[in-house]
Amino acid sequence: MTEVRLTALLLLCGIACAACQSRGDHREIRIGAKPFAEQAVLAEALRILVIDQGFDAEIVPCDDTFDCQRRLRASDLDLMVEYTGTALLLAGGPRPDRENPIEQVRRLYSPLGLQWLEPLGFDNSYRILVKSTLAESSRIRTIADLDRLEPGIRLGSPQEFLRRSRDGLPALLRRYGLRLAGEPVIIAEASERFHALRRGDQINVAVGYSTDGAMAGLGLTELEDPLAFFPPYQAAVVARDDTLSSHPGLEEQLGLLSGTLDDAKMRQLNVAVQVEGQTPQAVVYRFLRENGILDDDTSAEEAHPQSTVSLSRNDSSGLQPELATATRAMRHLFPARNIRHHRTSAPLNAVEAGRAHFAVVTADRFFTRRGHRDERFEAVAVLATHFVHVVRRADDTAASPLDGRLGLQPRGTSGARLAAALARDATRPRHATVAALMQQLRDRDLDAAIIVTRQGAPELARELRRGGAALVPLQRWLTSQRAISLPYLQRARIPAATYPGQTDPVDSLSVQVVIAAPSRSRLSASVAGVGGPAAALPSRLPPLSQTQLDRLAESIGVLEVPDAVLPSARVPATTDQHAGDQGWSMTSILETVINALVIAYLIWLAVLFYRQREPTTS
Repeated sequence: MTEVRLTALLLLCGIACAACQSRGDHREIRIGAKPFAEQAVLAEALRILVIDQGFDAEIVPCDDTFDCQRRLRASDLDLMVEYTGTALLLAGGPRPDRENPIEQVRRLYSPLGLQWLEPLGFDNSYRILVKSTLAESSRIRTIADLDRLEPGIRLGSPQEFLRRSRDGLPALLRRYGLRLAGEPVIIAEASERFHALRRGDQINVAVGYSTDGAMAGLGLTELEDPLAFFPPYQAAVVARDDTLSSHPGLEEQLGLLSGTLDDAKMRQLNVAVQVEGQTPQAVVYRFLRENGILDDDTSAEEAHPQSTVSLSRNDSSGLQPELATATRAMRHLFPARNIRHHRTSAPLNAVEAGRAHFAVVTADRFFTRRGHRDERFEAVAVLATHFVHVVRRADDTAASPLDGRLGLQPRGTSGARLAAALARDATRPRHATVAALMQQLRDRDLDAAIIVTRQGAPELARELRRGGAALVPLQRWLTSQRAISLPYLQRARIPAATYPGQTDPVDSLSVQVVIAAPSRSRLSASVAGVGGPAAALPSRLPPLSQTQLDRLAESIGVLEVPDAVLPSARVPATTDQHAGDQGWSMTSILETVINALVIAYLIWLAVLFYRQREPTTS
């Protein structure tokens, strides 16, 4: 009897061990992801492919490359997307072979039980960036030219770049003989880093990647690497041998990604996440369907429209930097939602029709040609300020800055529309790019060009550097009558030395670029179920609260409130401490009078009551 019991016990233990082994073979496959957008996209692609093959999968965030590599080698991760240059340098191998680096990493990593699949098709090298205006003014073209910076290099970088021994900051400074002006500023998120570079208050040089989408439209210049310091960084899936062997068909499934992503395609996916604010899941589903890798015809965005915030954009408006800023701020304000772009030539019409929640526009969009304000919309945040630049030939002696044949920016741009309001009396103004307008000006085919753009715009700075033309002031152009018909224009002054050859300040005009939304009354009616165009939105949003408006402005980095001529719910977060000294309003006077009358009435009642209680005398 004892032998029977022992045999049964051994049999049960064997079954249990087999079950444990079976569960171990089918546990979730752990996919490593470094902390930047591209890795989030690629890890999501791997997760979807693993699940499509019938296995469970989870994405495991890593602190950086070192953390991912350590976990992969220790069996805490099963697979990830890695880059050849990074892998070779971390493994202590030779300088990567530019012709065939994938074979080098395979030889080095095979003894570690790690297998490299065929490359995905793109090379994501490090890039060193500066503002285009700085590159123009200081003639910086290569990394070696950074020694010209005054007061020196103020670098913005991810943490990992400081730790890398052979392709990181210390080695870069040694190779090019450069020195920093102070400690590097650690900014992990690429979009935050590039916006800090654009502002220029913290840093004047930033580290990025060649496929970064967040740099699009921000006016940044990638510096050349003449000493070939950075190696090739071909992207490929690296997986543990035991994971591939214990999951039949997994290697072939992951191999479907090989060769499907070139530099341009990867940058496009990154733009969708970093600039347009879409979720990695929605972006990857769409990519896999379009390339025939996945049969599912429903994206995450289409399946869950309530998770989307829609931002209307006009691709020809010339407001790409402001759009990128708005998307980034919306992502901070609505972290759980997908930020979708609605492309149209009339952004406010899309908001009115219920196809978008917000729009990026210049302030003139709130007014008709006669200067009447459109109360259907309101400005919720300021993104930037654009300046009117009037350029004439340097030898021109015209009495008025807008005399003669005028040139404007291309039709459809915000600059052309604004300039047209200034050039109402001109006969058939010409439309062309900034470079073409400046060339026509130098060739005497034009007398003046009106260019409405950001202060210090790189394309205008380049043309002014060529000489033969200069900015002219608009000192007395904005008369009282014009100010009534063009209320969105403000008097402004372009500081001296903003452009090459500009020795003095130049009087000008400015206009705000804002985020627009339906007016609060229309939004409130829509949310309450009354209906209207805003009710057609895939997910109706209530009006932004004052706290949300303040957070939005803080994310943008522009605390200025919309111009007082614009309909807006945005008010300053703090009020003037002397506001009480400005006098009494009509409302406060009425409240005081009513309170006094009420008090007098109560006193009269008390007196009557007291008199009735007094004893009578005969």
